[in-house]
Amino acid sequence: MANNETESVPEVPSNPSGGLPTPGPGEPTPRAIRRQVLELAWPAIAEMGFSSLIQVINMVMVGRVGPAAVAAIGITTQPVFLALAVFQALNVGATAMVARAVGAGNWDEANWVTRQTILVNVLLSAGLSVLGFFFSRNLVLLMGAGPDIVDSATTYCQIIMATLAFNTLSMSITSTLRGAGDTRTPMRVNMIANILVVILGYPLIYGKLGLPALGVLGAGIAAGIARFVTFSLAAGAVLSGRYALHFASRGRYTLDFRTLRRVARLGLPAAGEQMVFRTGFAILTRVMAGLGTEGFAAHQIVTNIMNLTMMPGQGLGVAATTLVGQGLGARRPEAAGRSGWEAHRYGLYISAAIAALFFFGAPWIMRLYTDDAVVIASGVIALKVGTLGLPGQTGQQIFSGGLRGAGDTAWPLYSTFFSVLGIRVTLAVLLVQIWHVGVVGAWIAWDVDQAARGLFLYFRFRSDRWRYARV
Repeated sequence: MANNETESVPEVPSNPSGGLPTPGPGEPTPRAIRRQVLELAWPAIAEMGFSSLIQVINMVMVGRVGPAAVAAIGITTQPVFLALAVFQALNVGATAMVARAVGAGNWDEANWVTRQTILVNVLLSAGLSVLGFFFSRNLVLLMGAGPDIVDSATTYCQIIMATLAFNTLSMSITSTLRGAGDTRTPMRVNMIANILVVILGYPLIYGKLGLPALGVLGAGIAAGIARFVTFSLAAGAVLSGRYALHFASRGRYTLDFRTLRRVARLGLPAAGEQMVFRTGFAILTRVMAGLGTEGFAAHQIVTNIMNLTMMPGQGLGVAATTLVGQGLGARRPEAAGRSGWEAHRYGLYISAAIAALFFFGAPWIMRLYTDDAVVIASGVIALKVGTLGLPGQTGQQIFSGGLRGAGDTAWPLYSTFFSVLGIRVTLAVLLVQIWHVGVVGAWIAWDVDQAARGLFLYFRFRSDRWRYARV
């Protein structure tokens, strides 16, 4: 794995209080930085919150079909996410390079990085789509699919893998747009596409408007069409020429390996991080599948609900990535650091409010998904326990975003490797399989994992060593 650790530099004095750095001459004021954080974060939070809400609605629709349908989709998710890890390397590396280039006022370089990211994405995604489609049954069996869900899970996996290229290309395009400071275009693109998931999914799943009731297959078809629309809108944005960041159709179509090596140097740790995280999640999926259809369905529903809690951390993490990268590109490290701390402050306020809402509303939220009393009872306890880990989750998302924007992408990998595989997986196996705590055991392990990663990355960001990472 390429090493993007910091260069050898003199010892950097840290802020003893762990608070915000003091602005230097020519630095933006704290008020200006807070405004920048909010301007970049709110479209990203709105986009991710809306996407998560659509996922919840979609899971509610599938949940009404039965626990087996929920389990079939849930067991397919992990191998797909594992396949996406390689594209995470492209996205993280490209975002950091685009942010630095834009901060330095070099739009030609920003556009060249965008072009290279799209070209290599096309080549990689085509191969993975073919392999994933033909080995879909093997993948879901590897994840522990039982005989009651293996056929439906295979069909769903085939659709998702067949449309993988649309998904990865749209993700790469929107990542470079965010690096350039444009979070509104990705918001519009993804909101429109996600609406289609519900508009198409409802009649396809339940057999409305004269269509047959397709259940899990209908959910897969709706997701595939939505992916194509997302790609079309994102590609249209960078091909239109209406934005400073664009993909000119008449440019060179050869790969620039020097640029791609820089992207890889930044992105490989992020890919490793995703591989570690998804490997851990795949192991957890196997562990939870051993609880049976009802137990796994409860876990999957709680996972779907908890995805909503990720939106403030992810949105503010996007803002931290962009502002830290642009601040360093403009040679304003103090402003870059303050951006990260301001984003973290906002994140803690929002996550505390969400934790309280989900903790006290757990019984009503679970009843939206299913009428199964066993699933509801297990899910309510697990959801309440899961809310305790939200401050750690939000912190690690924002600090990871700031470090990635600086190009210091190895430390999020270290934290994920140590915490997900060393703490979360180990605790989950002990609590679920050895001590038979049930679904709640996985969420106790989740709480400890989030707290450990949040503290680990807090101290790394506080050290200020990320200011000297090479891009």
